[in-house]
Amino acid sequence: MAHRGEWRADLAAIGGSPIFDPQWYLEQYPDVAASKLDPLEHFCRYGAAEERDPGPLFSVASYCKGQPELLRSGENALVHYLKSGGRKRAVFNRFFHTGWYLRKYPRVKKSGCSPLEHYIENAASGNFDPGPQFSTSAYLDAYPSLRRSGENPLAHFMTVGATEDVPACLDVTDTDAAARERARTAHEAFFRRFGFPRLPVEIGDRAALERAAEYVAALTPVMTIDAEEPDVSIVIPVFGQIHFVLSLLESLAWHRTGSRVEIVVVDDCSPAAACAGLLERIPWIRLVRNSVNLGFLRSCNRAVELGRGKYTVLLNSDTRVITRWLDELVATFTSFPRAGLVGSKLLNGDLSLQDGGAIVFNDGRIRLCGRGGDPDNPFWSYARQADYVSGASLAIRRDVWNELRGFDETFAPAYCEDADLAFRAREAGYEVWYQPVSQVIHHEGVTHGTATDKGVKANQVVNLGKFRERWQHVLDGHGSRGPDSYTEANRYTAAPLVVLDHRIPTPDRDAGSVLADSLIRAYIELGWHVIFAPTKSRRPSAGYARNFRRLGVECLVRPHFRTFTDVTGHLARVGWIDYILAFRVNVLTPVMEELRTRWPGARIIYNTVDLHHLRESRQAELTNDDEMRGVAAQTKQMEMRLVADADCTVFIAPTEFEMVVREEPAARDTALVFPYVFRVPENAKKGLSPARRHIVFLGGFCHLPNIDAAVYLKERIWPRLRERLPADAKLMLVGADAGPDILALGDDRFDVKGFVPDLAPVFDAARVFVAPLRYGAGIKGKLVHALAYGVPSVATSVAVEGMGLADGRDVLVADGEEAFCDAVLRLYEDEALWQELQRNGVSFVERNYSWESCLEKCQTMLDIADRSRARRHAAERLVV
Repeated sequence: MAHRGEWRADLAAIGGSPIFDPQWYLEQYPDVAASKLDPLEHFCRYGAAEERDPGPLFSVASYCKGQPELLRSGENALVHYLKSGGRKRAVFNRFFHTGWYLRKYPRVKKSGCSPLEHYIENAASGNFDPGPQFSTSAYLDAYPSLRRSGENPLAHFMTVGATEDVPACLDVTDTDAAARERARTAHEAFFRRFGFPRLPVEIGDRAALERAAEYVAALTPVMTIDAEEPDVSIVIPVFGQIHFVLSLLESLAWHRTGSRVEIVVVDDCSPAAACAGLLERIPWIRLVRNSVNLGFLRSCNRAVELGRGKYTVLLNSDTRVITRWLDELVATFTSFPRAGLVGSKLLNGDLSLQDGGAIVFNDGRIRLCGRGGDPDNPFWSYARQADYVSGASLAIRRDVWNELRGFDETFAPAYCEDADLAFRAREAGYEVWYQPVSQVIHHEGVTHGTATDKGVKANQVVNLGKFRERWQHVLDGHGSRGPDSYTEANRYTAAPLVVLDHRIPTPDRDAGSVLADSLIRAYIELGWHVIFAPTKSRRPSAGYARNFRRLGVECLVRPHFRTFTDVTGHLARVGWIDYILAFRVNVLTPVMEELRTRWPGARIIYNTVDLHHLRESRQAELTNDDEMRGVAAQTKQMEMRLVADADCTVFIAPTEFEMVVREEPAARDTALVFPYVFRVPENAKKGLSPARRHIVFLGGFCHLPNIDAAVYLKERIWPRLRERLPADAKLMLVGADAGPDILALGDDRFDVKGFVPDLAPVFDAARVFVAPLRYGAGIKGKLVHALAYGVPSVATSVAVEGMGLADGRDVLVADGEEAFCDAVLRLYEDEALWQELQRNGVSFVERNYSWESCLEKCQTMLDIADRSRARRHAAERLVV
């Protein structure tokens, strides 16, 4: 409590600051209204000292945590912030970053108000973001009513959006970290809303629990609840701590999943003070109440027997599920067909890592990988087999559960039953997978505490002895406990194959990434553990890194791997490396010598993607640029050196292969022509309908040939076509990274769409695809995409080079403005020709770019590298 003079001074200091929200303060703290004090007066006299927050965007506890002198002095945290002009870098909101805000919006410094006040006053415009994890404009698109009401978007997110699990940014940038923050924010908001203590105690406040239960009961789950024919049975064993159970159920109500779900809650005779009977009010769960206390293990066994899903997910009552949790668990069984059990990444309440997959050493002792560390550490962020996965969030196929007869009651009432189940599953021929993309906050020890010398928790020590005795014959083959967990954690992991590229592949944004993505997936299917290291941009793009990690790819990215030295240091830790696959001349050239020195036995495979020097020299001729001619000559020299030094060189286009072997005949023995890879969509052969009206061009606009083609289209081709096509026909320019120059090309019928995550609707509206490339090299992925989606195409000879496409049968080939326009109009108007080219184009992709061919060529690549390395080794021995 502040002294009279102090709190009056604080009143004056806070004044009309928008950071203090009196209405929010009254809603969050009902006792304030009962005190009959003005909200601001209450905050200044009592609230700040009690660590009550003045508004949804300012956490007193967080602000004081970073400034311990405030705790000692007793100064009002909000007053301290305002006196500093808001320049203090202390954290008061996890989504508001003061330093970032000031750098992003430098005029704020001259505004005379603090950064947070500036954001509160201006956020409704949608022009200001509080930090890198929150897009105000994207959030306003999700909740358009906020534009009308003027409510602060971040404040709404803290109280509503986080609970409803609405990403505060574009989906592709919705990082796992952002999803974790939403879950933590929602849990804290739930507890604050009903006045629940943060400590795991039976609160005994029936009125508060009743309000919470009524709130949860009134929710309509966004997932499909199906108690008759569910895909998944979620089983939640409960013993007291109903406020944690209700928080979990709230998170499930807002959890989006493609599965039909039933939620089975089994109450194991909770203490009377827990008020577990309130759960009967929730209509969308199936409540099972034990007549006697069975303990955790037997309660689970009973509840699983009652479930009807193909998969059962055991979920502790003291958890909070995070975005993508269930879909990622279930999808893992498809990704790894031998999987019998799958477990989630577990996080502590402070979002540090609790369990990144468990190791059991040869003495029976257990280590939870990464415990207490960074949850985004690459070592614990890729799917892998584990000794066991925690029962706090564990999915199992129902047929496997039945075959194993559930948890073994030898371990009743609880502890080590999940480890024993995993070892029995593995003994029966199934795999046990840790899936880090599925995340759960686990408030460990809520039900039974953490002390192992008393209560139910004492069984942990006893059961560990039972487990060790039963499985010592297996544990004898495990390693001993040491400081480094990596080797033991990867005991089931396949041999490593290292892949290097300039960045994590983005297959929906550029054709080169489609190729890299396909090869990585192929090597996973062939049984390799892929370790991917980007050499240029190591900052991962959330969705793309996640796509690899869920499949078991170890991604060596920032902030843990900032330099290539960091990468090679880790690879040395991995040990022996058989194969290194590197894409592009500018990726492999700077590191080739180091790779040969550090791993002399490794087979190095160079994938050209395209001959960069060919593209550069054609650009130089088109623009008459002598400087570019010099660049092309240097690039050619580097490419030819890599062809000579690599154990295998992969060419995308046969023409480029022939071009190289004419100059370097020995390359014929170490080369492989490996064109594009693409799976034809199921509905590729949709017929010619009135909906197909438009002309489409596709290309990533960080690639100069595509920029040139777009400008050429607008200035030279489209004016000839525009007046000869139907009035409602448009030319659609589609592709990522469209800069201001490309965007400026747009008009009413020249539609610059930019990046489109799903190309199917675009191609469904397309009558003709055009590829008017004037220079370039390699296979043109854009053309493959169009043909695969059933869109007949007109292309230049540069665009079809090396693909084997026949003019008039598979596509129309035309060079020059007039010839190109005539070909487009001919294809647009001739229905019989359109249908013939569609049919032949789809067939061409199926014949030449199939997944089966990709798998075969990926193995051939390794075989060629092996033979080449054997020849090199034999030659080296002769020299010696």
